[in-house]
Amino acid sequence: LSMTKVLALEWGPLGIRVNAVSPGSVDTEMTPEIYRKQAPKLMPIGRLGTPEDIGACVYFLLSDDAGFVTGTALYADGGYMLQ
Repeated sequence: LSMTKVLALEWGPLGIRVNAVSPGSVDTEMTPEIYRKQAPKLMPIGRLGTPEDIGACVYFLLSDDAGFVTGTALYADGGYMLQ
């Protein structure tokens, strides 16, 4: 995240926004079944993320809706980091 902040400071005057997405556990075809069953119990939101969840975060950060957002990380982890 340090690089995100440094680049946001350096490139901000050029109109370039720099952000990061920090994904938590994402359910894919490579996710072991035991993990699929146990991991959601550790998530405040009660489920694993999906690739679409992460894509939506990236889409938001690329959109004009995030035009005033730079130098930060969006934690897409179902609230896991809150614990």
